[in-house]
Amino acid sequence: MSNDTSPRPPQTHEIEIDAPPEAVWKAISTGEEMARWYAEEARVEPRAGGEHWVSWGEGQEVGNQNLAWEPGRRLTVGKPGHETATGWKAIVVDFQIETRGGRTLLKLVQSGLPAGPDWDSMDEGTEVGWEMFLHALKFYLEHHAGKPRRTILRYWSSPHSVDETWRAVCALLGLNAAELGAGARYSATTSTGDAISGQLLAIDPGHLLVATVEQLGDALVTATVHATKEGAYVNFIVGTFALPDAQYADARARWSSLLEKAG
Repeated sequence: MSNDTSPRPPQTHEIEIDAPPEAVWKAISTGEEMARWYAEEARVEPRAGGEHWVSWGEGQEVGNQNLAWEPGRRLTVGKPGHETATGWKAIVVDFQIETRGGRTLLKLVQSGLPAGPDWDSMDEGTEVGWEMFLHALKFYLEHHAGKPRRTILRYWSSPHSVDETWRAVCALLGLNAAELGAGARYSATTSTGDAISGQLLAIDPGHLLVATVEQLGDALVTATVHATKEGAYVNFIVGTFALPDAQYADARARWSSLLEKAG
């Protein structure tokens, strides 16, 4: 491990959302709402110093506290004593809400991540990960506000390079990695033979894909790829909203079979 524990420059992310500030605040500050765009489960105690816990499944839980709690304006999440901590305990995530031309601007700043090569993969992974989650938040509030979400997901390590892994993820969906453009409509056939179509909402070639799937009741597919020392790592999430039980069960079986072909 590297001995360099000094913090690297903060990450800053911004997104405009066509929803009132109160809705954005609720989405980032309540467990019920966070489970509709961010984590599989979440608990938030609504006060400064309160518990802030999220989970993406067993072994992927993160427990923090609300370091700042200004309803409708600002939420800061981290661990007490982060100023003098090292490693994971030094990381702080700050959400700031503003209004801009009748829309809501959400600004996210992540700070405290240590410098040094041992943390490069984490830096790249959270950089693209926050972009993915903010697009998921925007989509939820603009298209499915108030609807419960159920997911189909898989996270996996790849021994291949980021570019090779990205092309493989696109091929799973039947997409040509070289022809993707944000805002475009697409029609494709997945590697398991299912026809899918929708809109490509965000693309960062090699790293980020955000797309709707009309066949799943206007679901959202998000995928990120980032480099590791061994190759690459993939986060792949299908978020469905208020999908009937039978349709969700069928989708879960089909997409789980698709994702088993990855990695």
